Amino acid sequence: MFQYALGRHLSIKNNASLILDLTELLKRDDINHTPRDFELDVFDIKYAAKILHGDHRSFKERFAFKYLTRKVNEGGNTFDPCVLGLKRTLYLTGYWQNEKYFKDIAKIVRQDFNIKTDVLPADNAIRKKLSSVNSVSVHFRLGDYLSNPNAKNFHGILDPNYYKRAIAKINELVADAHFFIFSDDIDWVKENFMFEQEHTFVSHERQAAADMHLMSVCKHHIIANSSFSWWGAWLNPNPDKIVVAPKKWFTQHQTEIIPDRWMQI
Repeated sequence: MFQYALGRHLSIKNNASLILDLTELLKRDDINHTPRDFELDVFDIKYAAKILHGDHRSFKERFAFKYLTRKVNEGGNTFDPCVLGLKRTLYLTGYWQNEKYFKDIAKIVRQDFNIKTDVLPADNAIRKKLSSVNSVSVHFRLGDYLSNPNAKNFHGILDPNYYKRAIAKINELVADAHFFIFSDDIDWVKENFMFEQEHTFVSHERQAAADMHLMSVCKHHIIANSSFSWWGAWLNPNPDKIVVAPKKWFTQHQTEIIPDRWMQI
């Protein structure tokens, strides 16, 4: 989603088409990476998807990619304003996890990431409940953070005390807060974390994008060290929302992923 948002911004600035290279998604035997599927098509995004690497490409495509395209590799975890001034045909490689790469077109990005109707939960009861109370999404990112040693060493699992501090901070600032718990392993959360406040566990039986959408409907947010919950909070357009994020996003690396207006604890 970060990659798309930057690409969308540059495509608008340069009046160019946006192509998403899906080659990396074909890799299924790399133990250092968690296999991913292409799921952005649940959103109303503007793109063409192609496999840009491989012997199946024509000579013309290989020539254009090698000699007529400027390849841009992300230089680190800090924002590089020069990227937004790039011209020509560009091939971007990196994560680009910084709101500054697309903040100028925030309204367009939010429109593009409107979830398609057929992906939305069929039962609107949970949406109505989220809207009727002082709802706070709480996201626990587990999955490969638990099961994959490389992912666990790089990202790390948040200490339960982070969530306790975040909930306490929300209770200071939000009257009658009702916490809605999201996770890719909701049973683990039920077994390992005790909630004393009003709360609702949101079952993980739908497409992930639907959970992200429901998170964005909440009025405030406690996010994990996860781009999934980052987007769940960012897609909430309310300028008065409170977002609590962990100070330590990666185990050892620094990042500028958290917007200045969000609270880090």
